[in-house]
Amino acid sequence: MGRSRRFAVERDPHLAVAYLRVSTDAQAERGVSLDAQLAEIQRYAAAHGYTVADVYTERGRSGLDKNRPEFQRMLGHILASSSRIGCVIVVHSSRFTRSAEHAAIYGSRLARKGISVIATQQPFGDGPESVLMRRVASAVDEYGSLIGGIRTRIAMVETVRQGFFVGSLPPFGFRTVLAAGPGGAAKKKLAVAADEAAVVRVACSLYLTRGGLAVAAELNARGLLHRGRRWDRDRVLGVISDESLVGTYSWGRTDSRTGRERPRHEWASFPVDPIVDRDVFERVQALREHRDPDRNPGREASSPLMLAGLVVCGQCGARYQLQTAGKRRKDNGRYEYIQCSASRRRGVGATGSCAGRPVAVDNIDTEVVRLLLDAVFSPERCRILLGDLVEREGLLGNRVAAERGQWEREHANLENSRARLVRAIESADVAPAGLVERLTEVEARLGEARERLDKIAVLHDAPPWLCDDVTIEAFRVGMIAAMRARPEISRAYMHALGCVIIIGPDGITIASGRFRGPSSGGSEPARYSDDLP
Repeated sequence: MGRSRRFAVERDPHLAVAYLRVSTDAQAERGVSLDAQLAEIQRYAAAHGYTVADVYTERGRSGLDKNRPEFQRMLGHILASSSRIGCVIVVHSSRFTRSAEHAAIYGSRLARKGISVIATQQPFGDGPESVLMRRVASAVDEYGSLIGGIRTRIAMVETVRQGFFVGSLPPFGFRTVLAAGPGGAAKKKLAVAADEAAVVRVACSLYLTRGGLAVAAELNARGLLHRGRRWDRDRVLGVISDESLVGTYSWGRTDSRTGRERPRHEWASFPVDPIVDRDVFERVQALREHRDPDRNPGREASSPLMLAGLVVCGQCGARYQLQTAGKRRKDNGRYEYIQCSASRRRGVGATGSCAGRPVAVDNIDTEVVRLLLDAVFSPERCRILLGDLVEREGLLGNRVAAERGQWEREHANLENSRARLVRAIESADVAPAGLVERLTEVEARLGEARERLDKIAVLHDAPPWLCDDVTIEAFRVGMIAAMRARPEISRAYMHALGCVIIIGPDGITIASGRFRGPSSGGSEPARYSDDLP
């Protein structure tokens, strides 16, 4: 019986890769620039007989981050079975990682493959005591990183409180200008960028009458881009919610380590020139909160009336309430009407009372639905709604295509792994147990990848006829019919639009942040308006 063959390439303990890293904190990296690290590693390698086969350079990433791109790319290359790399050289253990947990995990993982981590400035040795020394060094590195972060934050908070900007990119609507700081050092301040400020005002104005996605579409259509990039819903909401717009810039709102928002008293702020009137900003924030399903999920109205809670008196502003008459209809149901609560409570014509007249529920429901649907589902708005639908489907299609591409690559990699394992097993006199187990695992993952691919259907682009006149008219007629057939849907839609039904001496008016239109039984549609009720 022949001996099993070895398929893994034997590693060379003197064949190395160099890993260089600097974080975003320039003060903490003094003396360990990328050039200085590379020169130190090259001197060490020449003096100790190592050959540096490759150099991995990480710029601007914290040592506490285990998902550093170059770090993960290095691990993928040197841990491959075809790699002959025997060691990783860094100038200091803190360059490899500043997390004691990550140091233990990755150190153990590399050691199992016969790969050592060498720090040129820390000769740990190879004895049992080296394990203790490495763990102590890792703990000290992590402690130093946390303390350094605290000190840096304290210094940056003080700089912000002096009125200087410490970020890399100013909020949209502002630009940075240099100014003399303490001791004459040049520091950055925020100034209004006139061109961006104009776009911000347009965005806030549009948001008062439509949602974030529609605002993004309108800005893109006008060519008003976000620093060269197209707007999307999240970008719109982020810009219009920034308190810098009304004169207060805040820094340090989010903890970079946890990603969580800090309490407000921990923020550092300074005043800036306002871009938007506070009244407009507060109306925008109120609308955003009202439209946010996480903050205001809404609830089913308890009243059976379609217009429950929406009707007010145009003379005194009081709510209209449901009343029933003693007289019954032929179907044995009661006649229902609504009346101004103040007028009913005080009596029509009484001192301090309005002349709010009763209105039959059936009459006002019919009129309001007609008026609302003519306004909401006009051909122009239906074209916008379908356009938004096409845009959303396109974004969804891109995400589906990206996910499918990821699984296709995974499937191809697994197929290649399976083919290599089959060739290795077939060429061996006796199939090693480890290869058989590996083949079983790869085949199981292949089955999973095939199953996922079968479930991910490719989404095709929307057909060109979706927004033509015939389709839009069919969509408009269908939506109106559905809304008329289901009054509860009309009610929910009016609540979502923030509608208010105003009954005045001259007739009925629908008012909201999006529509305003008078009606007295005629055929005049609601007129578009930016006014809030």
